[in-house]
Amino acid sequence: MIEQRLTIEMVVIENNQVIKLFPKGYPRQKVEEEQRITKLAKDMGVEAAFVHDIVQRDGRWGLVFDKLIGPNYREWMKRSPAAWPKMGRFFAYEHHELHMHMAPELPSVKLALRSHLETGELPQDIKKDALELLKRLPEGDYFCHMNYVPENIIVALDGPTLTDFSEAGRGSFMTDVARTCVLLSVSEDDLLTRILLGTYQTEYMKICNRPDDELQDWMMVIAAAKLADGIASERSKLLEIVEESR
Repeated sequence: MIEQRLTIEMVVIENNQVIKLFPKGYPRQKVEEEQRITKLAKDMGVEAAFVHDIVQRDGRWGLVFDKLIGPNYREWMKRSPAAWPKMGRFFAYEHHELHMHMAPELPSVKLALRSHLETGELPQDIKKDALELLKRLPEGDYFCHMNYVPENIIVALDGPTLTDFSEAGRGSFMTDVARTCVLLSVSEDDLLTRILLGTYQTEYMKICNRPDDELQDWMMVIAAAKLADGIASERSKLLEIVEESR
């Protein structure tokens, strides 16, 4: 599969707002869904950016948000290296707070994973094992962000604020935790990320008191689905995660 990455552009406009501009060809239906889920999250009490209208600029769809003032979580961590373990634990607590919300009206992340695995270009043995494992894993109605990474959290004056609900849905909260672990594993390979991943994973598993095997099973499925994206720079690490969990 050809490597693909979505190019999202944030454009500052008047009235202290920004437009999140999607690539040309990005379907309006997906923009509408992100708008709907972001509004729903806000209504539930999740600390999310306030979303306004859908607009079009130069043939590209966009969502208007209130502008958030502050660094993202990774930038915030860089300011205080001595506090990285504490910040990693806080990252886990914030995620757990999101998972206290139930959202049965959202699309199923388990069904989305199954569809991605079935249609994606993957080695057949990995596809088969991932789909069989996914069948045995639980559904759920917990609010799952599915892109909970430091770059999508703005540390604003009134506290951490979540952005990018483009892949959010409902499911087992362990699906969301596994997704974060996989995304951190294939992101920047530096000391900050390693400490964040280690402390986040350890702390969240303490909070939820679930078996490590369940997390590993979800990580295998998530990594296999991510492999189908065809991003060459992530392939070796994702294969490593898949093999560790089989």
